[in-house]
Amino acid sequence: MTGCPDCGEPLLIYELDGVETDHCLACGGTWLDAGELELVVENAGVDPTPLVEALEGATLGPRTARRCPRCRKKLCQTRIGSEGGVDLDICSAGHGIW
Repeated sequence: MTGCPDCGEPLLIYELDGVETDHCLACGGTWLDAGELELVVENAGVDPTPLVEALEGATLGPRTARRCPRCRKKLCQTRIGSEGGVDLDICSAGHGIW
């Protein structure tokens, strides 16, 4: 894996309830490989189905300056949820979420 999609610094691997996540100490961002967000939600005792449906139905917006640490393609902006939604950067090749 390459550096942080935002600042280029090395990503550190953290384990959260058995799920490895990649975190940047410099900018505070977190990279989740495909399926890891759903596992974190499931491990918290929450049904991940609404999240999966929201991610699958999300419209990918413009490309950002950030690049996927797996394939180096530019990430795409998206928002899941309506009011108070969450902005995410997603790899269009399906590698993960920033």
